[in-house]
Amino acid sequence: MPLAEGRRDSPVLCNVALKGLAAQLFGEALKAAWQGKLPKLDSRPLVSILSTEGALSDEQEASVCVQVEQALRRGAFERMRAEGLPHAARPGPEALSRAEIEVVSIGLPGSDPSPWDDCPAMAGQDSLRARPQGGGMAAGELIGPYSCECWLYPDWLQAQNAHPAAEWDDRERPCPHRSQAARKHDLGRYAADCELPEYLLSQLRRLGSPGAQLQQLQASGICEYRKLYGSAARLGCEVSLVNDPRRNLAARCDAEADFREGGPNAQLVTAMVCGLLPVMVMVASRDIPAGGHIMYSYGSAYWTLHQEEREHVREVEGVLEREAAAAARAEAALAREAVERHGRLAAEAEAEGLRTERDAALARATAAEMASRHLPLADV
Repeated sequence: MPLAEGRRDSPVLCNVALKGLAAQLFGEALKAAWQGKLPKLDSRPLVSILSTEGALSDEQEASVCVQVEQALRRGAFERMRAEGLPHAARPGPEALSRAEIEVVSIGLPGSDPSPWDDCPAMAGQDSLRARPQGGGMAAGELIGPYSCECWLYPDWLQAQNAHPAAEWDDRERPCPHRSQAARKHDLGRYAADCELPEYLLSQLRRLGSPGAQLQQLQASGICEYRKLYGSAARLGCEVSLVNDPRRNLAARCDAEADFREGGPNAQLVTAMVCGLLPVMVMVASRDIPAGGHIMYSYGSAYWTLHQEEREHVREVEGVLEREAAAAARAEAALAREAVERHGRLAAEAEAEGLRTERDAALARATAAEMASRHLPLADV
């Protein structure tokens, strides 16, 4: 299992950057696994699939497990090679193959046709498609992992409601969010969640303080403790560029969505690694021809929340703009007042200078007159 140390508070495990309590929980799980404290762990498959609710057949699910395992081995091999570590089990060519996908732009001059060309709002957006030069993708083929930052429930709430500047730690780019509402909306636009594996939840008592914290949430009746929340808003990944083919964004269900080009052809599923770590991956749910765009239904709940949050962001941004305009006017007024004050002081200084010069001239004239009245007789 490829494990990389990122920032101390954001270790990278497989394809996700773990945050806060999630980092602590999976750190404890790995430590317990290495120490042999987790029963029956060796008998569990390396990769298994959480139920796809019929989206994939049993054969396709088995194929996805093999592909995810190959991707994990490839990641481990590449990590070992990058660090110059010895590797006796070099993966074969099939493990190093990658999905034939590419990122393209929609609706720009010179762009190839796309399913969203009838939607002006999509112009300039990115999309993911099967390479035109390839052989397309078969149903059940792995498209890629949903790489993202991940939080458990308490930290996910905090991340959504935190001040943008407090959470932003990218030294190369300024924070793009003007408000907490904008950051929350951006996190939600690229968010996905999955269930924690049942095996992991059954071992919470062996996972130290983070396990105890989840048990407390469970005892409090907070069912969200079972979920891992991820967002690709900041790190980005190719799978996050897959778009929804629906025309009717106000649809209450997929049956009313009026999908383009036959509807979604991809599904987001959860692969479980050793029963401990959930890994969200996208797979083709039906055959995708070469050059075909990958399409995924975000669901009606996503679009309802998206619209509500977007309206809230507009309201907040409007308030901020009005406050900024008022502050700019106040600053301009202060600047004008400073200029006027400077002008008054300059005029007063000039007047004082003239008075001083006049007084000096008068003093000289007076002195001259006094001197003329007391001339010596020899000079008369």
